[in-house]
Amino acid sequence: TGEYFREQLSNYLNSSRGLHISKSNLLITRSSEMSIYIIAQLIIEPNDVIIVGELGLFTANMIFQKAGATIKTLAVDEFGIDVDQLTEKLKTTKIRAVYITPHHHYPTTVSLSAKRRVQLLQLAQEHGFIIIEDDYDYDFHYEKSTVMPLASADLNGLVIYVGSFGKSLTPSFSTGFVVAPQNFIVEMQKYLGILDRQGDVVMEQVLGEMIAEGDIHRHLKKSLKVYHERRNNCCALLAKHFGHQATFNVPNGGLAIWLEWNIPISLLQLAKSCQKKDLFIPKNILYQNRKTTAMRIGFCHLTIEEMERSLETMGGCLVG
Repeated sequence: TGEYFREQLSNYLNSSRGLHISKSNLLITRSSEMSIYIIAQLIIEPNDVIIVGELGLFTANMIFQKAGATIKTLAVDEFGIDVDQLTEKLKTTKIRAVYITPHHHYPTTVSLSAKRRVQLLQLAQEHGFIIIEDDYDYDFHYEKSTVMPLASADLNGLVIYVGSFGKSLTPSFSTGFVVAPQNFIVEMQKYLGILDRQGDVVMEQVLGEMIAEGDIHRHLKKSLKVYHERRNNCCALLAKHFGHQATFNVPNGGLAIWLEWNIPISLLQLAKSCQKKDLFIPKNILYQNRKTTAMRIGFCHLTIEEMERSLETMGGCLVG
């Protein structure tokens, strides 16, 4: 099953993301989390070192730890993960894999610079570690120039590329995929057979037809227009309400803004105050430690009016 969809999706990824794959390099899963789970089960032996960014994606870190990995972190600056730090670590540590979200680092939304991408691929080749590239929001960019995934420049099968497809349709209508060398896909397929023998045949057929008929492309174009407008609006509102108390960069893509507070503030306290005024701020978008006080604010699901109301409420609670 799923041959048709894999055929269509591999064509789509080749044309939109510069990959060079056939359907035998592709595994379809239910979600990115499921993809990362299967990869972790297959590549990680107890105490293998996995490198992630600090801050990073909590779910992925949990999956690696549950599989027995030792997690070590690299600093993340405005150019993405610090690859020079990785070079230093490699002098003393054997590393099994580096997990990255290079298109827009999760949660800070920065893109990994071209120079660091080249460096990272070179290091992977020299030291034989795997790069797990999680491209969770590739489809959403608002500027003309787009950066291709690392996987598009990987000639040696060092990158396992994880993504999701159909996110712009509705959250429940998306599917996960993995791009990797054929022999690894065969192993993943066996493991997936234990977890999810059937897959979602109907959805795969529908998505396959949507690619073949160009509907996905048209729908994405429409969604991008809406998200672009919502991004601009959200940035304008953040500047208006929190211009003196917080800083942010306008992201060139993705569906979230990284807002860093420069006033002493307890984010959990702020969330509690907002909840009393019927504004729910989930804990998993709040980042507070000795070095950081920040929020990852998603803008794609809220209309312009909803965003205006939400940020006004938050501003009121800040003052209150």
